[in-house]
Amino acid sequence: MKRKSKAFIAAFLSLCLIATTVIVSTGNAFAGDANVGELAVTSAQGYEGDTVKVTVSYNNNQGTAGFEFRMYYDPDVLELVKTTLSEDVFIEDVVILGDKNANEKMTNFVSYAVAMAKDNKKSGELYTVEFKIKDGAAIGNTELKITDLVPSNFDGDLITVNSKNSYVKVLCKHADTEEVVKEAVTCTKDGVTEVKCKKCGELIDTKTVKSTGHKFGEYKVVTEATCSKDGLKRRTCSVCNEVEEVKIPATGKHTAVTEITKKATCTTAGEKVTKCSVCDKVLSTEEIPATGHKFGEYKVVTEATCSKDGLKRRTCSVCNEVEEVKIPATGKHTAVTEITKKATCTTAGEKVTKCSVCDKVLSTEEIPATGHKYSDYVIKKDATETEDGILERTCTVCGETEKVTIPKLESLKTEVKDEKAENPLASKYTKGEDIIFTAVGIGMDNVNPQAGDMRYVPAKWSINPSGEWTSAPYTATFAVANAGDYELKVVYNREVYKDGKWVADGVTITSKTAITIAEKAETPDNGNNGNTNNDSTTPSGDASTDNNASVSTGDTSIYVMIMAVIMMMASAAVIVEKSRKAVK
Repeated sequence: MKRKSKAFIAAFLSLCLIATTVIVSTGNAFAGDANVGELAVTSAQGYEGDTVKVTVSYNNNQGTAGFEFRMYYDPDVLELVKTTLSEDVFIEDVVILGDKNANEKMTNFVSYAVAMAKDNKKSGELYTVEFKIKDGAAIGNTELKITDLVPSNFDGDLITVNSKNSYVKVLCKHADTEEVVKEAVTCTKDGVTEVKCKKCGELIDTKTVKSTGHKFGEYKVVTEATCSKDGLKRRTCSVCNEVEEVKIPATGKHTAVTEITKKATCTTAGEKVTKCSVCDKVLSTEEIPATGHKFGEYKVVTEATCSKDGLKRRTCSVCNEVEEVKIPATGKHTAVTEITKKATCTTAGEKVTKCSVCDKVLSTEEIPATGHKYSDYVIKKDATETEDGILERTCTVCGETEKVTIPKLESLKTEVKDEKAENPLASKYTKGEDIIFTAVGIGMDNVNPQAGDMRYVPAKWSINPSGEWTSAPYTATFAVANAGDYELKVVYNREVYKDGKWVADGVTITSKTAITIAEKAETPDNGNNGNTNNDSTTPSGDASTDNNASVSTGDTSIYVMIMAVIMMMASAAVIVEKSRKAVK
């Protein structure tokens, strides 16, 4: 944040001190007026010992030069920790004045002086104030009050700014509680107990107390039971005098006799009745469960076959009930597989699995098309510079033929460079001078070759003298002893990628470059860069003229997957450079 000079601050504070004699505080005058600024402080809450933060903001700034104010607090409740400017401070300076009279640590207020930038009407947060809630602080709200507010504009006039106070709420930890009976519990009704904080009186919890239930005394017999008649006994609750009566069953001291009134069968229940032989009272009636069938062993009636269910039976020895059970088909088919349709290179076949016993179709399966089994590519017609070539391969199964076009070769040209940059037209190749050149093949950058791919590899060169290459780099140096017109020839071997390696197929291409050797380079040669002959020769021997002496060679690619086979057959290039270096 940009800080004003001490002189600026001193002048502003003087203004504020003068204004203090006129206006003590704006309070909340003109509250809600859209044309009146507002100085507001936020609220906070916490427990004893906690550190809380409040934010002081200046809102609805109408063009304020600065202001001085105090924020009072209760020192018995709060202890000032620190004041921190907000990150997005839009003011020029803030000074915490403290207690100006005693020049001691503030005990019940924080005093501030704020200086604004000229023509600044921005609003927002000014700073945050941290307080510690003292131990033993009174529970409840303690006021944070803005007072002694003295604002002014840039004309030195006092203006109206509202203040909005707030508070810090001291929360109770409810460490000491007590239970108070709200509704008494009875024998049959639940009671209610409230848990309250002894310190603040706040209701913390409400508990339900289950009813106690009756506290009955001993039973007293009212009527004695007889042989066939019930008696009666009573007991009374000692708390609420509730009376509970219980029947005393007849003594049951009958002379019991049992009679089967209905016999049980395999499927139906029977019945037996017990009576008192003295009073003829029916003492009990009891069901006799059905006995259930007594089946013998199963006997096979019909044997199960490969595809048909069988049958077995058993008979109850008591009631002759017959029970039949299905014997599932064995499912033990004798499987045989027959190809009903052979697969070809392009169409799927079919095979069927049947049971040789019952002729049931067990499964049907598709046989995928085999796909073509192509032979190696065969060159039917070599590409030339004017005509496309043809590459062909045949499926060994169905005889289908696939043809690929070999794009025609582009003409090879040579780029001759003159190193005399100050006057490029004044130089020539001179006799006895070392000339370095580099032969650039076609398709040499094919790092992932596939069967049928082609490339052109530099093999040998000749002019006077001559040489050969067996591996890269394809660079050579020569010097011509006599002045005159010469032809640099570079022969390229064509190689085909087969069986995982590059193999020469016997086809060669020759690149020819015309070079003029002078006695020495003295005068410009009308824009030919010192070369008296800029003719370029194609591999077929056809001559062409290029006045710019600049030629590029391009590569041609096969269109799709298999066409990548001949991506290097476009052309070969020779780059010839003039150099005054010694032969390597």
